[in-house]
Amino acid sequence: MRLLPAELQPVLAPFEDAKEAFGELQVAESLGEFRLKNTALSCEAAQALDAECFAFYVGACREGNSVWGAYLQPIMSGLTHAGERIDQPSLTVLTRDALDYLAQRATESRHPVLKARYADVVWDLRRKTTGDAPDVALARVAIDA
Repeated sequence: MRLLPAELQPVLAPFEDAKEAFGELQVAESLGEFRLKNTALSCEAAQALDAECFAFYVGACREGNSVWGAYLQPIMSGLTHAGERIDQPSLTVLTRDALDYLAQRATESRHPVLKARYADVVWDLRRKTTGDAPDVALARVAIDA
């Protein structure tokens, strides 16, 4: 996955160009609405949408570590009757390709809210999901944004 697929540009362009303040929840809502209306995306766009949704469907854990042992946490987490954990979103979405896509989005996005969120996700969760060390440049991107 490289660059923002053309199919996703209409949903994210308003945020890239926003002059008014907005929050991550607004981006998540727009991505969710887009997902419901656009079920026949190319494989590349579907993978990018999964990564984008993940980035905006997580939130900061204000007290201690999240259920993932990280700063970011799923918007929903629970246990099945069998005792298995279910998280929404699931960390399984964060493949190396998805993390690389989000890292690139952190550098190519124009809006500081988007840049910071993409960079934070990759910085906070890369080691947790892949075992790879996160790139300190992404911490700088998040701080600068």
